[in-house]
Amino acid sequence: MDRDFTDKTLIVDQLGYFWWATEKRESRLKAPDSAVPGRLRITDDGEIDLQCLGRLPEREVEDQVYKDNIFGVLADGNWVALHQLKRAREGFCSHGISQEGFSAEYCLISQTEAFFSESNLFDEMEINLSSLTSWFTSNVDCKYEKNGDFHLHYKRPTDIEFCIGGMRMVIKSDCSFNPNEDGSETNTFKEIKRLVVSNIETVSFKKYWDILNELERLFRLLSGNEIILPFPALRSAQHPWWVKLYLRRHSVDVDKFNQRNTPFLYHEIEAEFPIIAQRYFKTYEQIKAAFIFYFSAKYNNDTYLESKFLLFVAALEAYADQILNMSKNKDLQAKIQRSLEKAVSKINRKTKNKFAEKCTDYRNFLSHGNKNLFQNDYSLDIAWKTDGLALIVQVLLLKEIGLDSARVENWLLTGNGHTSRIHIFREAGLSFNQG
Repeated sequence: MDRDFTDKTLIVDQLGYFWWATEKRESRLKAPDSAVPGRLRITDDGEIDLQCLGRLPEREVEDQVYKDNIFGVLADGNWVALHQLKRAREGFCSHGISQEGFSAEYCLISQTEAFFSESNLFDEMEINLSSLTSWFTSNVDCKYEKNGDFHLHYKRPTDIEFCIGGMRMVIKSDCSFNPNEDGSETNTFKEIKRLVVSNIETVSFKKYWDILNELERLFRLLSGNEIILPFPALRSAQHPWWVKLYLRRHSVDVDKFNQRNTPFLYHEIEAEFPIIAQRYFKTYEQIKAAFIFYFSAKYNNDTYLESKFLLFVAALEAYADQILNMSKNKDLQAKIQRSLEKAVSKINRKTKNKFAEKCTDYRNFLSHGNKNLFQNDYSLDIAWKTDGLALIVQVLLLKEIGLDSARVENWLLTGNGHTSRIHIFREAGLSFNQG
């Protein structure tokens, strides 16, 4: 059955013809024989729904997501592409008539099909960075004027530029000029406006989502908060009009940016930021498993405690295999010990060995069901060890993307909010040498 949208506000409600992107067409003005009519609806809260009045050929599914995209032409002549598709409703067939529904994470709508071409060039991608303003506002000076007004004076009026894989990244700032009492102008911070990625040669628009997801992880790692980078827009080099993008929206709670627990404010790493951003992408490819395990456990509130513990242990093991060259060593306890030494130089040897032994025992208990390891305080102890592992993995990843080891350890043990981190380590059974 079709979905009921009476309680929703629709920003797109269009009929059209739709087909799988991998289907071959005889000409650019002709849909493939497998194309079916359908109705595309997008709500103001970002929900994307496609109702097909006909059945598309079967396609391979991985983790409930189709490996193919859907292309289409709408009744108003615009072209559409749907990405990260899931089946929303089971197909229904009767007397040769069928229908099926899909939901999508991303929907691109363009006045031309040219931007779906694999050989097409784009000048730039623009991403709204409003959700990151709180992190970047650490780059301002605050002072009171004589008349009692409070101003934020932007210390760096130039744009922030760095390069990743041949792509030029520029974080644009939006500054206004306010007159001082003496009539002179002061460059006053307004907000970090957008990130522009230029000089891109695309093979498919999926590459943009990959870039977006990686930047989101980088900012999460540096800020210690959950960050969503919403609403990118693409400008084509061959076709000067804007491509509209709708994607599933995520609520961004600006209050989450608690500076007490933020590892590094932007002004503290400003000079290193271009290098950090570039190195992050290379490091991610080198130890991808460690990053995936860490982010899966850290930012998924629906994950069970034991699952979080296993993911953090797996992240440490992946780190030890790739960075510490321990892939041939099957001793998990040794890998955890070496990773702890790499994370914090001042860690106490006796507590380090005991922590690694206990984590190994818990992993074996969860994986192999050794009942002899079960204790009355098991749940509480594994909870503290999970929090301790999360901090250790974060420190290792921060160091690997290029932040100075001494600076990272200084933040961990003496920086803002360090008392809560020390408390976590203490409850997890870890202590540190003085001096």
